[in-house]
Amino acid sequence: MEGHLVMSKKERERLVVMARVSVQELTIKGCVTEVLSISYRQAKRIYSRYKKREARGLIHKSRGMMSNRAIETGLRKEILESYRMRYNGFGAEISAPNKP
Repeated sequence: MEGHLVMSKKERERLVVMARVSVQELTIKGCVTEVLSISYRQAKRIYSRYKKREARGLIHKSRGMMSNRAIETGLRKEILESYRMRYNGFGAEISAPNKP
């Protein structure tokens, strides 16, 4: 066993629908486009990936990859440390004195 697939709700819905298409319960032209609210061309591309890679073909390809806009880990740590040094204790809750 290769492991578990982590799928979003949207990807699970696509899996169920594409499985029904593969056993010819649904057609891409009418039913799939309405059920998934996607275009005919997109449905064909999704089904093509499903036929080649089954459930693994429906998972978003960039899952697990770092964002293009992400800050490098080392730089991020430096920035956070700088903030902690400068604003140490700022915004910390102050305990109210006990009232009799």
